[in-house]
Amino acid sequence: MRTFHRMIRDCFTFGVFFIILMITALSLLIQYPTSYEEDELQLGPIKDGNYPDEADDRLFWFLQITDLHLSHIDVTYRQNFLDWLITQRYSIDPLLVMATGDLTDAHVEYRASMLHQSRVEWEQYQRCLLLSGALAKDAHYWIDVAGNHDFVGLRSRDLESNYYYQYSPNAKELDSANRPRVYRYTYNTTLGEYDFISIDFSQDPITTPVYSFYGIDSTEILDELEAKLRTDQVQQTILFSHYPLSYVAQRSRTSKTGKSLKDLIKDNRALVYLSGHAHLTKMYSQYYGGQNGILEMELEDFKVNQYYRIVSIDNNLFNFVDVKAGDGFPIILITNPKSSKYFVKSEPLQKIGQSTHIRVLIFEDRNSTNAEDGIKSVKAIINEEEDDDDENGFERPMSRAASNSTLWICPWDPSFFTETSKNVIKIVVELNSGEVVEREQFFNVEMKGKSKGLSPGQMVQRIDIYRFWYSIFIVGWLLSFVRLCLIPTILKYILNRKGVDIWESFQETMVETVKNDEYTFKDSFKIHFKYGITKYGSISRYKVVALFICGLSVVCLPITVAQMLDETYWGQVWVWGGCVDGDCTVYTMAFWIASVYIWGVYYPGLEAIAMIEIAKYRQLKGYDKNFWKPVLFWFLLNPLFWTGFLLAQATISYSFLGFFFSFGIVWPCFILNGIIFWSYFKYYWYNHRRKKRLEFEQRYKENDDLELDEKDRKENKLSELPDKGNTSQSANSNDSEKSLKNEN
Repeated sequence: MRTFHRMIRDCFTFGVFFIILMITALSLLIQYPTSYEEDELQLGPIKDGNYPDEADDRLFWFLQITDLHLSHIDVTYRQNFLDWLITQRYSIDPLLVMATGDLTDAHVEYRASMLHQSRVEWEQYQRCLLLSGALAKDAHYWIDVAGNHDFVGLRSRDLESNYYYQYSPNAKELDSANRPRVYRYTYNTTLGEYDFISIDFSQDPITTPVYSFYGIDSTEILDELEAKLRTDQVQQTILFSHYPLSYVAQRSRTSKTGKSLKDLIKDNRALVYLSGHAHLTKMYSQYYGGQNGILEMELEDFKVNQYYRIVSIDNNLFNFVDVKAGDGFPIILITNPKSSKYFVKSEPLQKIGQSTHIRVLIFEDRNSTNAEDGIKSVKAIINEEEDDDDENGFERPMSRAASNSTLWICPWDPSFFTETSKNVIKIVVELNSGEVVEREQFFNVEMKGKSKGLSPGQMVQRIDIYRFWYSIFIVGWLLSFVRLCLIPTILKYILNRKGVDIWESFQETMVETVKNDEYTFKDSFKIHFKYGITKYGSISRYKVVALFICGLSVVCLPITVAQMLDETYWGQVWVWGGCVDGDCTVYTMAFWIASVYIWGVYYPGLEAIAMIEIAKYRQLKGYDKNFWKPVLFWFLLNPLFWTGFLLAQATISYSFLGFFFSFGIVWPCFILNGIIFWSYFKYYWYNHRRKKRLEFEQRYKENDDLELDEKDRKENKLSELPDKGNTSQSANSNDSEKSLKNEN
């Protein structure tokens, strides 16, 4: 029981250490939000002399939708998409709609490996746009960018199986010879020109979704982006891509002019970066103001969560609202005053203080003929919790800016709210049916942003994923090398120089340290460190060499071999990247696999082997006769059973086999598990022989007339038994110790 408690303490210490490591890595890699103080805000230029008033001609809005994953296997996704096009999109009537990737699912069979493009899925995508009338609008009403599922399994973008360039409404009109990775769409409005720039960060060639989960930048992409950016010539620039910036492996690549991706975004003062891909849920926050003065916003998927985003540009002030497709109407979007949570440096935020009207977009269901769905009244309330006689309190009815207009307005004086830094505006919409819909947000006339906490979703977005997994792997690999090889080898060398038997020294130190649990909390870390060195020092030399090779192979050899494109293209994945048919590229997922192997496979494997080796000696000394419990515990922690389960599933189910091949076989796991099997077998065989020998000796003591034949003596290694009266525990212990040394 004491050993089991020590094992639990071992697990706890390892967990605490890992958490500290993660926090340290995050603290170094997270891009902390910039301050929103006025002297650091560097307000964007006012490129027109207008400000938010009662006019409705200096306002437009557009929609973003992402991760449709249309599948010919499950028609539910297609039907949901078509319903959204006919109802929500039609009722909102945006200037344009952008789809940020993963338009199709690329499934060949149900749950099968996603290795092939499906023409049927792309035909469904095009048919939905045609049936809904989305393609009857302007040429660039519907713009999209491909995701990793849309290019998956393509050896080259020029192949005939590249259906994105055949069925995308806008991509098929582009230059098919150059296949640019950056597209620019310019829209002329009453406010001026606005650039919408799409960026394709997908890998080339596009491998399975496992290894194409992270995007990658390149000098060619940065050169194209630099050529397309022209912020000084347009009102605002909006960037969009499938991958969030944190999911792009930014490996210090620069354009020909020496500018990195962050430099290009910062220097050109882009307004917002819209993306999808991660399928985050509402428990996370998907938007934040990065260090480069751009608002990065990752949208939840439409496939399962069915979210889409309405974005408005009102007098060059950016606003948005995320809506679930099934929530219905009306939909409220406050455009002035702007939410203080999402100030952007390129915005002319001083317009908030110069405005004369509160402005709200209210979208109604245009397909409904029921009079009860109509709007009865709308009112704006500011600082509702203030006293009635407080001058900061505000409540006023709103009216349409024009007949049948989506914009609702009411006059206000923003100077009344300059003294309060945390103002709250609430819009209350009452329908003819009596239903009330509300929306509120914080605002600040003095242009000081509201402080926000760091949510898990923001933490994921703020880190550089490539550097994060790279750091986790390097730290884990170095620690495993130091703990397994360096420290035990140095101590063994020192003890051998002193003429001390290494086995006895390490084992006696371990036994004397941990057999008595009555030590103070102050000594616990010292004892644990000593115990840790001892148990790794107990591993025999040939096993140390084998384990060292398992760790070194992750760096020097491919860690897995998988179907990267299709059945004819198998690739090797190294820790730094992968090679497919002679083309090599960086895979961030390779560092993830290597990190999981080091922390989730290698370390538990070392613990299992060390515990098995110690179990032999401790049972020999008479301690912890039930030591099989912690040994079995560590044995189960090792991914041995995970690997076996995966193989069993692969054998039973062809669909799972496809995913198994697309992920690959991490072969060092099998070598490591082979060592554990061998150690566990020797431990079991040693216990079996020892138990049989002790039973034989007991029978010899109890029966004076027992005669030993040569067969019994040979089987039990008892060539010479002492007299019955002179047998002692110490003698048995010495014989067992010699036998143990010979076995190891």
